[in-house]
Amino acid sequence: MFSSKHIKGIVASVLGVSLAISGSSVLAGSKDNSSADKVLKVDVGSGSGEIAYSSDEELEDIELRGPKSFAVSGSGEFFILDTIGHQIEVYDQSGNSERTIDLPEDKEFFDVEIDEDNNIYVLSDLGHVLQFKNGKLENEIQVPVNQKRFEISGLFFNRDNEIGVRLLDDTELSLNKGKRALKEEPTFEVKSIDDNTVELVTSDQKVEVSYDHVPVETALLKSTEEGEQLIVEKEAVIGEGLYVETRVGRYQDGEQIGTALAIPTKDTYFTSIPFKFLYVKKEGKAYLMITKKNSVEIYELPFTEEKKTNIDKQLLKKIQPEDKHNVAFFDEEKVEIRSSKAKAQVNDWYTALQRAEEMTYISWDYNPKKMKTSSTKNTTPPDHLAKVTKTVEEQGIPYNWGGYDGVDTSNSSGDNFKDSISNGDTAGNVNTNLDYRSSGTAGIDCSGFISSAYELGDKYGTSNLTKKFKKTSWYDFQAGDIGLRKGHVWMLESVKKGTDNPKGFYTYEATTDGTGDKAKSYYRSWDDAQSYTPHTIKE
Repeated sequence: MFSSKHIKGIVASVLGVSLAISGSSVLAGSKDNSSADKVLKVDVGSGSGEIAYSSDEELEDIELRGPKSFAVSGSGEFFILDTIGHQIEVYDQSGNSERTIDLPEDKEFFDVEIDEDNNIYVLSDLGHVLQFKNGKLENEIQVPVNQKRFEISGLFFNRDNEIGVRLLDDTELSLNKGKRALKEEPTFEVKSIDDNTVELVTSDQKVEVSYDHVPVETALLKSTEEGEQLIVEKEAVIGEGLYVETRVGRYQDGEQIGTALAIPTKDTYFTSIPFKFLYVKKEGKAYLMITKKNSVEIYELPFTEEKKTNIDKQLLKKIQPEDKHNVAFFDEEKVEIRSSKAKAQVNDWYTALQRAEEMTYISWDYNPKKMKTSSTKNTTPPDHLAKVTKTVEEQGIPYNWGGYDGVDTSNSSGDNFKDSISNGDTAGNVNTNLDYRSSGTAGIDCSGFISSAYELGDKYGTSNLTKKFKKTSWYDFQAGDIGLRKGHVWMLESVKKGTDNPKGFYTYEATTDGTGDKAKSYYRSWDDAQSYTPHTIKE
């Protein structure tokens, strides 16, 4: 069931875009991008040149994941970040496997980029950057980022055509200059003109991007040698359901001269969505990566003069969009009203938030001689604990498949997580070969985390949390509510604000995605969120 590249049953979530939507989210696929050319197809598997998935099917409390990012070199080579295999797989223009670059297994790399000198860079969610030249490690760089909260937008080319790191708050981090303040020399700045217009300013151009619905991301992807600006444009239709549309706009001298629409098909993505599903080369070609059941495919997207969209009357009828100012997380007055009604009682969303925070930031001492989970057919220690050799202070309850061990809940040997490890249970288990918790391990999984936070009295799974939660609309989605799908569940903590628009959602969740297999504060993009159904606790 699990790839031999890296046997690990996980609950994962990746930042990227989903065009296949379930539950209260709605699929728009009435106008497909049939003229896109498939330029690469790679088999899924554990062999040389293949890309690994975490599983071959989505099971309860296990969200499928695959490659997180890709890049295309000037000569046409394809670089796919194999997250599960901890490798970069390199293919030529004909799709032949050329070489494999191994990555450390104790870090979670989620983005890959290549510069004009064929230096390859990979970036972890905690700001660790590796630079490779001719397949060999040349340099390691740690950029200053928050180690407790995801805040990285990804690798990008700055105004000097150097690869740097951009944060969600638009701060730019140079790989050789340290932290660069946004106000000094940003590569681009973005600001809202009105509800449907966003202005993007570079050193030599000013571009106004117009949207028909709610703009949720506008960012510069590349500047070509001909002076063109290639800009990612994302807009969301928010209502009972949610749909996020992604395009690449081509601009010159402030005027749009072309647009490329991301491919929308019903079965586009088999795994959770890659963090970077879209890539633009220096000369202006746009590519899209799709993870299908048995293959990973890359398409070249065509540019047209006419602006294409999949948002039609049928889709709007399904979603029933609300005015932006009536959407809960845009409306500060709505948020304040809900906060003032908090009663801090059992099953209350406010209490659940506090309990989720406590499980996320709880401190405990990890003694590997006594607490390390053995690597067996049915047990695998969490990545962040696997190679620890001496007692260290840890933060956050470790991920444990089937676990329900919170600050005062448990289905292991003790009354809570700390009590259970004191009794001799080992810390965490990310192996999902069994269909229940492995005896002798302690910790918590995604649905156990929500069950404990809301004091539901027992551990519920992603398949039956609906007994305690009811569907809500995206325009009423607020702090303490949950995003739910068959393979995973998370709790909304707050909204990450951009230039007058929310860029995405900060969450509390127990997950093996990102560095540290544990309860953590994490981040969900709009694109990722639309593959979940919003729920709120039943009163």
